[in-house]
Amino acid sequence: MLADPQAAEQWAKGRLTKPLSAPVGFPAPSRQPAPAPAAGRAEPAGEVADLDAARTRRREQQERLQRARQQAAEAERELHDREGELAAAEERQRRAEEERQQAEQRVSDLSRQLDGAERERQGAREAARKAGDHARDVNRAVREARRRARDSAAHVRKLAEQAQRKA
Repeated sequence: MLADPQAAEQWAKGRLTKPLSAPVGFPAPSRQPAPAPAAGRAEPAGEVADLDAARTRRREQQERLQRARQQAAEAERELHDREGELAAAEERQRRAEEERQQAEQRVSDLSRQLDGAERERQGAREAARKAGDHARDVNRAVREARRRARDSAAHVRKLAEQAQRKA
């Protein structure tokens, strides 16, 4: 394993253009070539170990890939669920806004009706006041007419009595 992630990436891609430098805090590697394997002697144990390590890495990579796919599928389901919730919430908001507008329209209509009813009430009050004033005036006139009628009747009786006495 390489301590420098960039160097590890370049090494893994096979793109090294110069020898790797020693990481800080570690001794520099010796410039002596690695001992060559003995001629005629194959190292099957090393190749098997490398093959096993490669298989293990491959299996781990496949497991990580499978977990990533599962997480992506779960995230997609979560996204779908949230989008559904968003659509439902937006629909509820749209309906609530329509209801608010309808309520405002009803308030406006009722307010106009109330204003009309207030004007009618005020007109009725004014008509009642005028009718009351007129009734008082007529009542006064009736009382005055009765008084004059009594006075006239009394005057007629007086004249009739006088005329009878003279006759």
